[in-house]
Amino acid sequence: MTFERFEIGQFDQTRLAEPAFAMPQAADPRIQQAHAAIDALECLATPRSISDGQWYELLRDLRHVASNWLDIALACGWSLIDLFGSPPSLRGRVGLMGVAVLLKGREIESVDRETILIGNRLGAPNAFRRHSPAASEPFDMRGSALVWDVITKEQIR
Repeated sequence: MTFERFEIGQFDQTRLAEPAFAMPQAADPRIQQAHAAIDALECLATPRSISDGQWYELLRDLRHVASNWLDIALACGWSLIDLFGSPPSLRGRVGLMGVAVLLKGREIESVDRETILIGNRLGAPNAFRRHSPAASEPFDMRGSALVWDVITKEQIR
């Protein structure tokens, strides 16, 4: 099952069926937490470990995921760490990075229960998978923290 954003006005609304799962509502604490944390990050100075350009790009990517895809991703079973995870120093093992940290200005194309497709400017999209294709368990994200927690700790130091 894949979800893509579209304009509802383009389709006959009487033919659209209700989704077979419950979409998180705006009152969902995970959605509120993500938006509040991103709002707080936008008030901070650029972290010392990245350039101004990288900082603004990261803020834009965080907002893109939270505003456009968070409800769908949560409904598909993705966690906040999957979406907004970061290595302890904002740099490090790619396996500890969530989708938003990996975007680097690119757009999410679709989200389903197992894969998030990230568009590429050239070539085929990248697939961010919940599981390794050869394994049945999710990737090990131990050591990852929410990007806003990592940045806040760095600002305190």
